Amino acid sequence: MSKISVVYEIDGNRNQLYPVWMLLNTSCFTSSSWEKTLYISVDAPFIRHTFDEIDNHTLALSVPTEAYVLNPSKPDKFGLSLPALRRYAEQICEKQGVRLKTSFIDRLILQIVDIEEIMQMNLQTKYHWD
Repeated sequence: MSKISVVYEIDGNRNQLYPVWMLLNTSCFTSSSWEKTLYISVDAPFIRHTFDEIDNHTLALSVPTEAYVLNPSKPDKFGLSLPALRRYAEQICEKQGVRLKTSFIDRLILQIVDIEEIMQMNLQTKYHWD
């Protein structure tokens, strides 16, 4: 499984950390990985980062909402349709006149609000973040 971390910001009203982005390291993905749906548990322990700790020198792809999927037999997990995500990235690259090589993608960026929406849950109340 890929290394997962979560980026937190400080809520100015309550002065508490809250999750903003989930980062998924894709270094262990193979070309066949991009042909599957990847399921991620929201109960997994995550490595905590703040915005300042993110390596901004890696190629990252923000996950669009249409790449998220649910599987009724896996209620504690959400899925990422990697074929849909690859097509999305290919379209972006095509507009720029560049050919996509999925091996160049180092990280996927998932917005916590997108995960909450697809799973119909509030992750901020599910976990104690500070």
